Amino acid sequence: MTVSRMDGATVVTHNRISASPVISGGVVYVGSDDGTLYALDAVTSKFKWSFQTGGEINSTVAVSGGFVYVTSYDRNLYALDAASGSKRWVFSTGGMVNSSPTLSSGLIFFGSDDGNVYAVDIAGTNSGTTQPAGLSRVRHWYMEVLYSSAATTTTCMRSTPQMAA
Repeated sequence: MTVSRMDGATVVTHNRISASPVISGGVVYVGSDDGTLYALDAVTSKFKWSFQTGGEINSTVAVSGGFVYVTSYDRNLYALDAASGSKRWVFSTGGMVNSSPTLSSGLIFFGSDDGNVYAVDIAGTNSGTTQPAGLSRVRHWYMEVLYSSAATTTTCMRSTPQMAA
């Protein structure tokens, strides 16, 4: 599969692209099933940088405050520098991550195949550390399926978030 423009500028990926692209600050960010996040100039489509994860990227990235947040089938949420693609920190879960990260009130929300919804505090991510300073405030909720049939599935979120160690 390729990411291309009508004028022939092309970036070749090694697998299909099922993630939706995001445009921010004149850059197109898109993940591929080859486990790579690509950053391309939105006007010229020229390659800016790429970041390789250990699994497929099927989710849409979130971009804010000079960071790109991307999830991967390798069980991780990554925070990357938006300008260079360098890894600032990584947060690991107990299952594949196919959900798109969503930002709200300084938290990154995303779900994992381990049955948890995570809210990772992004405070301190500008410090250049390998983990976010607010990692002690990571919260996750366990999702339980209460009833399931071919027609409907009802889920319930426990009312008290469990604080991760």
